[in-house]
Amino acid sequence: MDEDGSIRVLVVEDNPTQSNLLRISLTRRGFNVCSVATLAEGLERISKGGIEVILLDLSLPDSDGIQTFHDMYANAGQIPIVVLTAINDQKVAYEALKGGAQDFLVKGLPSDESVVRCLRYAIQRQQFETELWQSERRTRLILENAQDAFFAMNDIGVVTSWNTQAETMFGWMRQDAVGEPLVGLIIPHARRKEFNQEIRLFRQGLRGTLVNNRVEMTLLQKGGQEFPAEVTFFAIAEENYHTFCAFVRDISHRKELDDKIRQQLEQRLVDRMSELERANNQLQRYNRTITDEIRKPLEIICEQALLLREKLSMHGDRQSNDSIKIVCQHIERVLGLVRPIDGDAETTIRHATISRKPTETWTSYDPPPEVMKEAAQLRKPD
Repeated sequence: MDEDGSIRVLVVEDNPTQSNLLRISLTRRGFNVCSVATLAEGLERISKGGIEVILLDLSLPDSDGIQTFHDMYANAGQIPIVVLTAINDQKVAYEALKGGAQDFLVKGLPSDESVVRCLRYAIQRQQFETELWQSERRTRLILENAQDAFFAMNDIGVVTSWNTQAETMFGWMRQDAVGEPLVGLIIPHARRKEFNQEIRLFRQGLRGTLVNNRVEMTLLQKGGQEFPAEVTFFAIAEENYHTFCAFVRDISHRKELDDKIRQQLEQRLVDRMSELERANNQLQRYNRTITDEIRKPLEIICEQALLLREKLSMHGDRQSNDSIKIVCQHIERVLGLVRPIDGDAETTIRHATISRKPTETWTSYDPPPEVMKEAAQLRKPD
């Protein structure tokens, strides 16, 4: 486009009258027109750059018919081409459309406004197609250079796309994989029925576990070796069918690492349990040792306190009797606290021999007969 905003159009037309009419009409409507009479001149002009749309007559002195278009198209790059044709040459014009022309005009039929509108639409469509082509190219490059394997299959299960990483992962080259049933290439025989069932469920509008999900599954390499893979399987809706696509990641190394970590954790757990068992045994031995060392003097103290109480009871010293009772109660409480945690039978028996019956009380205790006899003798006057 020129600095004044005008569109630069190249008119390739050998008929001077037709060429002048087009130049005058387009110039009035804001186009910057360059006219040439031969294909050679046209090719030379576009090689200099700056042309935004080409209006091409297919019958020229140095070229005729569809070949004129092919030669111009091969050199035009991204410049849109609108073909000019006679009324009896429309078949050739349709061939040009199939070959990449944006539109065609029949000489003498369209109005000047129609010609202008056709050229503007041609430029817009060419820009859209260029952007679309660039987008598709970027997508292809992304898929081709992806670290994950990528494949696609059509509605009947035939492979339609297969990137470089898929070649490496599965061992099948692209030319060998495309056009073949996907199931036979990468799905183990035991899982093929399940895979086909998942595809049928999706086609019936039912939700399965495969399509539009990320799953772990076993896949097959060309040599018959199976390997674990993480598969992201999704469907793209077309007009009347679906294209099924998938990104695949080999997780063999991750599985091996997970198994190794699990084994290490299990071994650590076993080692820790062994350590805890050893510590528990040591604690029990320590507890028995400490318990015996503490209980023995406490038992002796308790026995002596009982004997002392019996002697004091003969003199009716109630206050001393109550004090001894409190001492014995606290000793019994301490003996209960230092009882062995493993329920040592010997200590339990010893404890029972120095304990009083639950029905007995310290205030109602009756001394043995020999003690009473000795007390009576002490009460006789000298």
